[in-house]
Amino acid sequence: MLLLLALAGCGGIRYSEVSPEAKEFHPKRIGVFPVDVGTYEEARGVIDQIIAGVLIDTKWFTDVVSADAINSRCNRARSFGRYTWTIFLNSELSTIQTLTSVESSAK
Repeated sequence: MLLLLALAGCGGIRYSEVSPEAKEFHPKRIGVFPVDVGTYEEARGVIDQIIAGVLIDTKWFTDVVSADAINSRCNRARSFGRYTWTIFLNSELSTIQTLTSVESSAK
């Protein structure tokens, strides 16, 4: 029974092949993405901090970017993207309005 549970738990593991050139690759920075907690809402955020803490304690990486930091960076990027898109649309609408008024005054 235990073997069956262990095999079922490994259902998401995929085969991967590592390039021989990658054996000397040691990343200095890692990001912890937010964990999907499913129905365990009380674990949201807590598990992310635990994982980041364990990675910091192991000292395998010089910098561990937490899930909160990744979320805030994504939110800033989204806000900047919306702002840039709004400026672009406003300039395009302004150009269209100018062209329309020039065409109507030429008639």
